[in-house]
Amino acid sequence: MTKQRMDNVMFSMFGVTAAEEEKVQKTAPKAEPVAQNNQSTASQAVTYIAPNSVMEGTLRTEGNIEIAGSFKGDIITKGHVVLRSNMEGNITAGSLHLLGCSLVGNITAASLVQLDSKATVNGNIAAGELSSSGNVKGNLDVKGNTLLDKGAVVEGDIVTQTLTVIQGAAITGGIKMNRA
Repeated sequence: MTKQRMDNVMFSMFGVTAAEEEKVQKTAPKAEPVAQNNQSTASQAVTYIAPNSVMEGTLRTEGNIEIAGSFKGDIITKGHVVLRSNMEGNITAGSLHLLGCSLVGNITAASLVQLDSKATVNGNIAAGELSSSGNVKGNLDVKGNTLLDKGAVVEGDIVTQTLTVIQGAAITGGIKMNRA
């Protein structure tokens, strides 16, 4: 590209010529270093898959994830996952909240897994704690408390430290209580 043509392109895109750009760069003050923030930005970041979006594969991140579109594959994060749409695949997360959706796959969460009344899981759940009003067809392995609220259905075995069953919940399977 010739210098004249480059000047024309720069002027049409940015309103400056190459000579003016060089002059600005030479006279521009040097930027001061930005103070480092000790908080991890990864823990504050959110990966969002919007409604009507379609993704397949493995999603890995350190931050939080919210899925409102279609996702088929595995999710691996240390953060919190909010699932608002149907999904096929396994989820490994710090915590998980299923809202009005179905998951075909296994869940592994370091802390709390929550299922609302319209959520269904066809797979095993291993979690620090579980609070469910939804349906699970699979085994539960919960280190802390398992809360089965009204309308919750578990078709599988439960291993937990403590179990709270609200009237209207149903369990089809064995229950083993671990000692603290």
